[in-house]
Amino acid sequence: MHQLQDLIEAVDYIPVHIGADTLKKTLYSAIIHKWNRWTNNFPLPINKIIMRDKLWVILNPTTPDRDAIARHFFKSGKKGVQIFKSGKIIIHFHVPNEIYNTMLEKRDSDELEAEERVRLEGQIRKNKTIVADFAVGASFYASLNNTLLI
Repeated sequence: MHQLQDLIEAVDYIPVHIGADTLKKTLYSAIIHKWNRWTNNFPLPINKIIMRDKLWVILNPTTPDRDAIARHFFKSGKKGVQIFKSGKIIIHFHVPNEIYNTMLEKRDSDELEAEERVRLEGQIRKNKTIVADFAVGASFYASLNNTLLI
């Protein structure tokens, strides 16, 4: 059984005026290696991921595609003037349940196959030991017979 798990990656120097499409590609490039390691390379198409901000609002490309995260960094100052405030935000990559569930089933299946392989290898090693013991005994017996026959 597997628990729901977060894969977290910090990405620096994202431009405040970045568009949603470029942001998604940038973050996907940063996180995919961890996904691949955790899932044993289970496919995760970028177009199936739903990108959301910290309030769980979906971040979709706009026309023109820019300022996907800008609203998190500009605050209203005196007289309504927008003031830039640097900082950090969390962007969530929501993997749809059907992909996630299929991946978990595949991981479980892979683990069962690996356990079966280890079990079978253990039996083969055990059988090889028996064969090796028999071969040694047969070799010894043949030598003993040869000695007695001379």
